[in-house]
Amino acid sequence: MDFYSYPARFPGLQLPPGPPRPPGGLPTPNPQQAPTSPPPAFIPAQQTATPFAVDPGAISLCLFRNTFIWLRNGSSFWYFPIFVGPRSVAGFRWNGRFWTIFGVDTRQIVSFTCFYLLTAITRLFLSQNQSAALRCIVERLFETPVF
Repeated sequence: MDFYSYPARFPGLQLPPGPPRPPGGLPTPNPQQAPTSPPPAFIPAQQTATPFAVDPGAISLCLFRNTFIWLRNGSSFWYFPIFVGPRSVAGFRWNGRFWTIFGVDTRQIVSFTCFYLLTAITRLFLSQNQSAALRCIVERLFETPVF
């Protein structure tokens, strides 16, 4: 099995007894680590694909960030990785309505790209210290209103 998925129910996620385990016997993701908002509303352009497995060190730079993933089977989706092992990644996959717990073998990933989240500190800085034009640019980039 190269990946697993089952729906997460928020708030107060109740996991079924004996949920599927990520590849390699990795720990099951903690539902409290799931994103609290949807991913960006756009699909990024795919970068150059590699014929080899994705390097865990490279994808670990995307931990706790919105990440778009393209798999060898042709599927692509928004992902929020929270754990990277030697040959697998565990996190949350966006299904179009909500986040589901999901794990994948890095050998199944063709390419990926991750995005930084607009943090509360950045919002505070922009709202107090920058012009309306800069706030507008940041809001469009991150599709998040800056208050």
